[in-house]
Amino acid sequence: MTDAPLSCPRCGSEMKVIALIDPPQGEVIEKILRHCGLWRAPAPRPPPDLAGVVRDLDGCFSDSQAGSSDQPGELTFVDCIGSA
Repeated sequence: MTDAPLSCPRCGSEMKVIALIDPPQGEVIEKILRHCGLWRAPAPRPPPDLAGVVRDLDGCFSDSQAGSSDQPGELTFVDCIGSA
């Protein structure tokens, strides 16, 4: 038995390509896998990792990173949803 890409993993006999699906064909691939009983829905996306989130915004947007101020910085939030 060989590990060649076109050798059967069970018996080692030669396999042939009978079809080629060019991307993006996600719907076609899903339909084929569902028909064969091999489809697995993707897992839900986990929440973001908070380790890389900036928690201290003071000095984050300043021109100079040298020297830190004890004065709090100003953060402005603008909500544009529903504005005319």
